[in-house]
Parts: sequence; structure tokens; C-alpha cells
Amino acid sequence: MKNIQNLKKSMTWLLILMAGIRLSVTAVYATAGTADISRVTAPINNLVLLLEAIAAAIGVFIIVWNVIKLGQALPAHDNAAINMAVLGIVGGGIMTVTGSVLAIMGVA
Repeated sequence: MKNIQNLKKSMTWLLILMAGIRLSVTAVYATAGTADISRVTAPINNLVLLLEAIAAAIGVFIIVWNVIKLGQALPAHDNAAINMAVLGIVGGGIMTVTGSVLAIMGVA
């Protein structure tokens, strides 16, 4: 369980890093006044899309793992395990929709 929590924490920092990279590169080249920044930002955008896809895939695995944990905790009436499973499902759902959230925020 500790490994999953460490994975969630590292994925959170990864998402913050992706948003920061995308914002900083866009801001630097937008203020420089260059005519065509797409050849500079295209590799970075591809990298960010790859990282978003990896985060979404890991989010799906976390959802499945926590649904299994929830299924084990419900018959045992273990409130702490039920709480952790529900939190894991919510966290995995957030990781799964990371790309959409970044697009809504205007970063993507």
C-alpha cells in the first residue's frame, strides 16, 4: 500500500512538472516574438502528451486495484479499508482525466 501512495505522490509531482514545462516554454517563446515556435514546442508537447498518457494508464490500474480492495473490504466491514479504497478510486479517476483537466485549465 505504501508503494501505491508513493506512486500517487510522484505522479502528482509529475503532473505539476508537465504543467510547468508547458507554461514556461510557451511563455518564453511567446514573449520572444518568434514567428514560428511550433518546431520548438512540438517535441515538448509530444513529451507532455506521452506523460499524460502514462499517468492516465497508471490511473486506470489504480482504479482497478482499489475496486478490488473495496470488494475485499465491504464484506469484512472494515471502515478504514473502505475509506482508503474509495480515496484510491477517486485518486485514480483524477489521474485518468489528467489530460482533460489540463485542457480545461488552458495548459494543454
